[in-house]
This record gives sequence, C-alpha cells and structure tokens, in this order.
Amino acid sequence: MKKNNSIASKKAIFRTLFRVPGKYVLTTLVALLFISSFFAQNLPHTYFVPFTDKDNTPFTIDDPDAYLSTRAITRRESRGIPITEEDLPVDPNYIFPVRSLPGVSLHYPVKWLNGAVFSVQDTSALNEIRSFEFVKGNEIVHTSPALQLSGKKIQEDDVQAKRSKFSHTENFGAARDQIEQIGLDSLHGLHFTGRGLLIAVIDAGYSKVNDVESVQHLFEENKIRGERDFASPRNSQLYSASTHGTAVLTVMAANMPGELMGTAPDADYLLIRTEDGHPEFEYLLEEYNWVAGAEFADSAGADIINTSLGYTEFEDESQNHTPEDLDGNTTVITRASNTAFSKGMLIVNSAGNLGNSSWKYISAPADGEHVLAVGGVTSTGTRLGFSGKGPEANPQIKPDVMARGRSVASGYVEPADVRMVSGTSFSAPLISGAAACLWQAYRELSHEEIKSLIIESAHMFDNPDNKMGHGIPNFRAAYNRLEEAEVDSIITRRTGKTLLYPNPAGEQITVITQGRVEYTIHDIKGNIMDEGIIDRKKIISIDSYLPGIYILKYNNEQIKFVKEKY
Repeated sequence: MKKNNSIASKKAIFRTLFRVPGKYVLTTLVALLFISSFFAQNLPHTYFVPFTDKDNTPFTIDDPDAYLSTRAITRRESRGIPITEEDLPVDPNYIFPVRSLPGVSLHYPVKWLNGAVFSVQDTSALNEIRSFEFVKGNEIVHTSPALQLSGKKIQEDDVQAKRSKFSHTENFGAARDQIEQIGLDSLHGLHFTGRGLLIAVIDAGYSKVNDVESVQHLFEENKIRGERDFASPRNSQLYSASTHGTAVLTVMAANMPGELMGTAPDADYLLIRTEDGHPEFEYLLEEYNWVAGAEFADSAGADIINTSLGYTEFEDESQNHTPEDLDGNTTVITRASNTAFSKGMLIVNSAGNLGNSSWKYISAPADGEHVLAVGGVTSTGTRLGFSGKGPEANPQIKPDVMARGRSVASGYVEPADVRMVSGTSFSAPLISGAAACLWQAYRELSHEEIKSLIIESAHMFDNPDNKMGHGIPNFRAAYNRLEEAEVDSIITRRTGKTLLYPNPAGEQITVITQGRVEYTIHDIKGNIMDEGIIDRKKIISIDSYLPGIYILKYNNEQIKFVKEKY
C-alpha cells in the first residue's frame, strides 16, 4: 500500500485495484528503466528549505494587490478575513542566495510555510544552505530523490475504459442518477448551475481535456481562469500527464444536454497539477506541490478547491504517515488545507479508496479539521467497501458526507462521449459542483456556512459514524431551509409589499409575496410572456426574453422590471 488517493496508490492503479477504469501501460519500459538507473546518481534531489522570518520582505500587508488578485482580496473583505503576514510572499532576498549556489535551482516558494522547494544537484551544498542565518537549517526536509522519470509519463490505455454512448431525453443524460441522488436537480431547475463561482481543481493532469466535447464550453467561453503545473514546473505536463483530472473536471463541468451534465457546468475553473502520477514516484514532495497549488488557488480568488488526492505512505518509509497522524492537524498537506479554509475557501477532498485494504482509513488531507471529506456510495446509497473510513485518532466525524462513487458518469473523447468511472475521486467533484450551485443561490453566505449546510442536510446527520459520516447530503433540503428563512425574514420586514429582484435582471427574477397569488408577465405590447402561481416565492426564468421592459401583474398590482442583455 502506498499513497491513498483516488487515482489511488499509483502502484495500485498499475494493478487496476482502485476501480478507476483504464490501465497504465509502459510502452518503453526497458528504455525507461535503463535511463532511470543510468542517470539517477547525477540528478538532483529536492528539499524544502524553511526560512526564519519575513521581516525584510518588500511586500506589505497594506498593499495586497502586489500578491493577491482583486477577487482574492474581495473574498477576504466580504467575509471579514484579515490579510496577515502568512499571506506575504517569501522574501526574495532569502531565495536568491540559495538558488545562486552551484547546482541549486528553485522549484517554487511556499509562503504559508515560509520556505521554498529547491533541487540540489550535489548534497554537499546543503551545508552551505544551512549556514545562511535566515535558514532554519535543522528543519530542512528531504522531499524526494532524483526526479529521473520527469517528462516520461506512463500513459493510460483507453481501450480498457468502460464506455457507452448515452442519448437520454432528460437534460442530465447519463448523470441523472448521480445528480438526483444528492437533490441537486431542483437547484439546476432554478438555474443555479455554479455561475459566478471559481472552482480550483487540484489533480494529476488533464490529458485530452481539449478534445472532450462536453467541456468545450470551458475553452470557448474563457471559463478556464488559470492553470499551473507544480509537479513539473519547468516542463508543464498539465495537458498530457493523466486523464484522471480530466474525468474529475467533467463530473463538475460537463455541459452536453441530453447526454451528460456536470454538477456545476456554468462555474469557472482553475486547473492545477500537483500529483506526479508515476507508480514509482511516491514522495513527500507531492504534499508540498499541493500546498503551492492551494496557494495559487487562493491568490487567484478561488471559492472552492476540489482535490481527489490523498497520501499515506511513501517510497521513503521514514516519512510515512500513520493512522495516528490523521488527527486533523498534523501532516503538511492537512495543515495547508486548514490554512486554505482559513482564507475563505471551501475545501472538498475525496476520502480515498483504501477501505478494504490493511490501511482501511481515509488519507491526508481528508482528515483535515476544516476539510469536507467525501466518501463513496452506490446508486442505492449503500457504502462502497473501498471508501476510506474515519480513523480513531481524529476527534471529528470522517468522512463528512457521501456521494456516488461507482459508475459515475464522466466526459471522455471518441469513440464515446461518456464513460463510467469509479472511486471516491469522483464522489468529491459531485459535492464540489453542488456546493457551487448552493453558493450561487446565496452568495452572501460564508464558506463555513455552506459547509455546515451541506453536512446538516445529510440523511444521517443525527446519527453519524466513521463509515458513512453524516450520510448523503440533500441540496434541495439545504436550499429549502435557506429559502424558508429568507422568505420569512423578507415578509416580516416588508409588511405586505411584493418583492421582485434583481431589477434590472439577466436570466431570472425572484418574486416574493405575502401569500399565494396568480400572476402574469406581459411585454410592453401586452403579449403574455408567462403566467402561473406564486406561493410565497418563485424564481422565474426570463432567459428567452428579449432585452426590454416587462410588467408582472398579480391581483390588482403590477411591477415593472427590465431584462438586460446578459
């Protein structure tokens, strides 16, 4: 057993034990083994080098525009989250002397840990690095040996993928069951599809994603807001290393009505690669990669981080995690996930697929105190045996919630547009996308409130355990709870007046009344555009209306509103 992620332990993927369709093949195995053994002694090792302080950094808390996007700053301001020294970039005056040493090069800085990851060609340079007064020499961490196979990736054999061509008449297509199981269909029906939310996907790569029909809108509509490869910072393999991230992305972002719909097809996305993906590369470095990826997501202003990765054991056994380490606050990646949450982001992580193994538990960072860990269930709601359990060392209920983890519909390329995949890797994006939809409906809520609503809506909330967590969430119920509270509050404040908002409007209007009323909507020529009943609250789609002035009539009253060009 190695790393427990939802592409799973890469050796386990190699043996196809983690239920992710497809197998990895070595097309040039002999050549790669020869190359790796011949050059291993001359290739650099990587180290995390921590620094003592940020006292002389040229960056300041008062000028966050220099290192945070406007969106990231706005997120903090709207939620009352202060900008602190932790947000300041690593002091470049500390990085420069280290990277200037012969045979030393910078991978990336890590500001939350106040340090940087360096490649070191000759380990004798470590003595010089330790001699710098600004380096915590006794805390330098060896994160991996030679990266001998970087750039020579093992590719997936697509022939093994279980595929079908779906032509359901329902809008959700092949994804209908997985969406309906968590009560998300009603939110989509109200046009809450993740618009305006930014989801960061941290994974192993997005190979062939440009060719997947169901997510072409992401590229055509500029919905990929940023991308970064921390696993191969010098030679990006973001779009070639693995199709795992591609499948994860499509579970959220697919937009192919009648064939396949994701949980948040209208959200914006960041594509981040932190996982190496090679079955022989199981090193602590990937946790530091993840930290850098989460920092990038934060600085770009992400609202949600979806990560279908997890870590337990490594090639260097001295760095293995133990079940006791999964207490919610110990491992590097778990502490970073909690930090990411403190910046205002919702962190959603798969529980891992080692429930049937000797390990049996979830993996880091799913143990995080503030992480929404997602396990896997069948179409009937039964827990999947491979879904990671909560360790006794963690005082919290883990996993937090559950979602479909077997035969999850995801996007793919020809000869089929849809394939069925399995693993908690695909449970997590179901919940991430659904969270974006709920958050779209009530943008004023905080990430803490969204997380709580999801957990409290789950069917086992009153009787959770360490196998199913709080159970399967019901986003319909979570939304209804908010809606009822909002309507009661508005009616109380407005004393009989009807409320219509937004005005001017784009795709839809919301109308709140004292009670049940019949209504009609007319254009300025008197043509009836819509009619029906409002029972305290109704969201009305005006997406098909031409820009202009319209009139909502009810009883003997009327309200004018403007449809803008969206």
